[in-house]
Amino acid sequence: MNNIPNEAWSQLEGLAGEERADVCLNLSYSQFKSSNYFAAQILCESALDIYFNLGTQCDTSKIQDAYKGLSHSLKHLEKFEEAAEISLQAAEYLQSFDDEAHREALHSAADSYYSANLYDSALSLYIKILVNPMNIFEDLSLARLFVDIAFCHQELGNYLESNDYLKNARKLFVRALEPRNVAFVDEEIALNYFHLENATECLKYAKYCLDYAIMLSDKPRLIYSHNRMGLAKILNLQFDSAISHLNRCKELSAKEQKSDFELIVTCERALEIAYRSTGKIAEAEAIARRITNVLASNQEVH
Repeated sequence: MNNIPNEAWSQLEGLAGEERADVCLNLSYSQFKSSNYFAAQILCESALDIYFNLGTQCDTSKIQDAYKGLSHSLKHLEKFEEAAEISLQAAEYLQSFDDEAHREALHSAADSYYSANLYDSALSLYIKILVNPMNIFEDLSLARLFVDIAFCHQELGNYLESNDYLKNARKLFVRALEPRNVAFVDEEIALNYFHLENATECLKYAKYCLDYAIMLSDKPRLIYSHNRMGLAKILNLQFDSAISHLNRCKELSAKEQKSDFELIVTCERALEIAYRSTGKIAEAEAIARRITNVLASNQEVH
């Protein structure tokens, strides 16, 4: 426990059994809040070991809290696969006690697998949650689950399946009067149609999300909707308009504290296509060189 600060360690001296586990768990909260995630991980692991050694005497909610704290700590340490495995252990343990807690643990595992780029594993868990007849969903919870499933399909290149789930989510967001979430979903539907090379549908949904973003002056949505409109214009062979929207996306993104790197790369690739298509070969070549250099430099260890 060398990573635990001395003042925290001193609180554990002389303690044993459930009392020691309880203090470990409480200390893990303070360490987590202080961004000392490694210490929080160790404390949660210690608490879990003690609770399980106590057997049936231990309160189930304490074990659930220790599992949850351990999973959150691992996520913040970017140990996503480990976090997923811990959440699966929690789900197995909780299955006999609490249906809602079991579902929450499965969802946490799926989220961690997604963060680890293990999209097949994430998808199978999201689907497992969806088809479980014991699970009863409110509209917004179901809509968000549809979005999670859609994102997995999108990452796996299953764009039609992704749009099926996005459109189901869209209906629920419309019914719940959630226009921002509707616009968010429209952005992803437009992106999928771009990959499917469906110019008409891509433009249709790009217009939906851009209209919302302009009307509400919603800057994050403006960034993404200009990107989607730029992509739609490329499919519709309106290259000058595409260049305008894609550059607007980059301008707005540059003003953010943290830009979406993948989004900018998408813009650059699309701009290269647009410039080549309008005979601006020098500009296109400059962008192609820039993309190659930036991507290469981000793979090097200096």
